[in-house]
Amino acid sequence: MKCYNCGNEIPNDAKYCLSCGRKVGDSGSANSAKEIQGSPEPRKRGRKQRRWPRIPYALRLLSFITIVAILVLLIVFKFR
Repeated sequence: MKCYNCGNEIPNDAKYCLSCGRKVGDSGSANSAKEIQGSPEPRKRGRKQRRWPRIPYALRLLSFITIVAILVLLIVFKFR
């Protein structure tokens, strides 16, 4: 049997796909017609969604400048 999500071969008695982790038989409403025909198509893999939001450029720049300033101060006071 093939997984409806990723198209990998899975055992007939499996409850979940060993590759993608999707529940067997859980194909969603969009794939129900393909399920009936018996020719599942694997989903196209797109870009992965980020778990954390991107840090704005200004905040990254400010963090970099702060770290550089602290390092410069440490070097100046160390050799004083």
